[in-house]
Amino acid sequence: MRVVSYLESLIIPSDKGTWNTSQHDKPDGFYAKSLVREDYLMSRYAISNLMDVLVTKGSSASLH
Repeated sequence: MRVVSYLESLIIPSDKGTWNTSQHDKPDGFYAKSLVREDYLMSRYAISNLMDVLVTKGSSASLH
């Protein structure tokens, strides 16, 4: 096992040996799907409260 920095850990799987952002890599497709049962959906009241908190306190909320 070898300990490397965060940037080195990004370079190693790329097999390029450098961190070059001047050229784009080959596009990589991604598809995700999330299924939620109807009985687990949030109520309008819960959604409204969540949005209220995000708008009024979201940008100043502590992240720890």
